[in-house]
Amino acid sequence: MKSNYIQKTMGIRMNLNRRELPRQKKRIYNKLISCYVRNRRTDNLLFFY
Repeated sequence: MKSNYIQKTMGIRMNLNRRELPRQKKRIYNKLISCYVRNRRTDNLLFFY
């Protein structure tokens, strides 16, 4: 369910990026990647406990 949500948001972001400046595009991708990494980290912590 989480991965499905990420795919949807990425699709929306990609559509937005066509009309955006490269600087804004980079910021959005960095935000998305940082969010993904944070989720993975929490998942790993839950897995270990």
